[in-house]
Amino acid sequence: MVKKISEYTTKELREICQACHLTPEKKKEDNKVGIFSLNFSIYFTRLFLYIGTTPNQITFLSVAVFFVGIFLLTFNNYILGIVGSLVIFFSIVLDGCDGEVARFRKFIGKPIKGNIGGLYAEPVSHDIQYGLAFLILAYGLVAHGFPNYYYILGALAGITKLLFRLLQSRFCLILGVSNVSREESIEMHKSLKKKSIFIKLIYRFNKTFFNNSGVFIIIFIGAIFNWLDLSLWFFGLGYSFLWLALFGKQLYQISKLKQI
Repeated sequence: MVKKISEYTTKELREICQACHLTPEKKKEDNKVGIFSLNFSIYFTRLFLYIGTTPNQITFLSVAVFFVGIFLLTFNNYILGIVGSLVIFFSIVLDGCDGEVARFRKFIGKPIKGNIGGLYAEPVSHDIQYGLAFLILAYGLVAHGFPNYYYILGALAGITKLLFRLLQSRFCLILGVSNVSREESIEMHKSLKKKSIFIKLIYRFNKTFFNNSGVFIIIFIGAIFNWLDLSLWFFGLGYSFLWLALFGKQLYQISKLKQI
């Protein structure tokens, strides 16, 4: 007899929906904000499972909540800034729920048809979020007296963030057509991280502050200390540097591959 959603304990749901994120290796590698958000996401996952929300619907909701948070940051108001940053954190919580719902449905024998969520809906939602978010932040700053060149800074942050993600997807294609196995690509990734302290620092810096959940840390600090202008500088220069670093890293890795 199939159990009802209400009959699953929170511990059981975590084991079904979050086990892949709670291994010691994943906890060490993943962004700490993302790991922390799992403490809350499971309760919303229970609600979504109970009312029958699909993973793609949750993804859409997460994006909508994210932009509400970004919009609140544009008012140049201390309280609204903090509230907006917390709303962004809530969007991160929701962002974890779509995968949890999909894993639960697969567990009970009702997998989602195809994999459009993981392969298209979720990555495209992040592209939209971070392609526009920094320009919206720039608009809020300029509207309250900051120079017009903050638009350029916002555009730089959004464009280089998207270019960074594009480089990652392009390199995955290279690995595919050059017959590199998943094990070989993982080993390549690990070996590069061991190259030097500098490489390790860049890797950790990216994981902590520049991935989709890490952005919250900088925005939250910016809201608390009224440093949203400095946050935009951080993202504009930081993503530019990371894009260049990733480009150099991939050129090095490609030079080590067998000819295609």
